[in-house]
Amino acid sequence: WRKLTDEKLGMGAVKSLAARNGVIVAAAREQWSGRRQVMRKGGVWVSNDAGKTWRLACPNKFCHAVAFAGNRIIAGMDDHAYHDHYVADGVLMSEDGGKSWISLNDSGLHNHNITCLAEDPFDADVLWTGTGGNSAFVRRLPPEGKEVPKAKLVMNENQGATMAANGRLEHTVANDVF
Repeated sequence: WRKLTDEKLGMGAVKSLAARNGVIVAAAREQWSGRRQVMRKGGVWVSNDAGKTWRLACPNKFCHAVAFAGNRIIAGMDDHAYHDHYVADGVLMSEDGGKSWISLNDSGLHNHNITCLAEDPFDADVLWTGTGGNSAFVRRLPPEGKEVPKAKLVMNENQGATMAANGRLEHTVANDVF
């Protein structure tokens, strides 16, 4: 093991990592000192040199998950467990290495408390996400530069889906996803 970050960097608690072609992205949660001062910054951190240097690409106190979908960076934001009002930012996507971000949230993704993300192993344009609301979602991403379609509910605690041995979704409650 080789440590990729140091205390001077100021990166918060790392919750998730993804790597592709020498680029590493990290999801970090903000950390506070006992005096309510930010000690470490949360958000999406990007390294373009296999972890030698890092930059904060998307500041967010509650970044929880990161993944690649093709060459796009996907970030999942959650919320503080003790907020009285829901403030999570849901799923964000960058097509330019983290310089700009667009929201993938819409009425189909009714819970923006994102806990995990995954690229489909057979199709880089398919994104899976899990939420703190006991739901899983899937969506097809558009080709880069195209309009973003709505997210579709795949399963929740009252409905189900079955997965084949090869990991492909065989039956869902949203049969019109693909």
